[in-house]
Amino acid sequence: MLIALLLLALYGSSGSSPMTAYLDHAREHAQKEFKDKAQREAVLDTLDGMKKAQLELIEVEKKAAKTLIALAENRDSKPADLRSVIAALRTEASENQGKLVQLRIRLKSQVTREQWAMLHPAAAPEKANPK
Repeated sequence: MLIALLLLALYGSSGSSPMTAYLDHAREHAQKEFKDKAQREAVLDTLDGMKKAQLELIEVEKKAAKTLIALAENRDSKPADLRSVIAALRTEASENQGKLVQLRIRLKSQVTREQWAMLHPAAAPEKANPK
């Protein structure tokens, strides 16, 4: 259990991350608001790739947690056993996060500045409220 908590502390829970909410919002917005069919399909394809990469990361984390828990329960496990699993998790997570960055760059190239702001409403500058 301690190992699972350690993993959550180090990596968070990707399944409930802000990325999930962002991808859901972006997909819904693109489907409703992007009138150009080719652009909409390209953006949705990129968002699908991001969702797939996120799900792969979740699976990597689950697999590592399961392995680490089994090792932690085994009295004969050595620290090196745990370190090798954690090192593999870091490598796989890093590669997966690299995919997400590349897909985000692709998404940025597929939309206008205004569309980008609508895909990221929390990042858009607040409009001043005249009093």
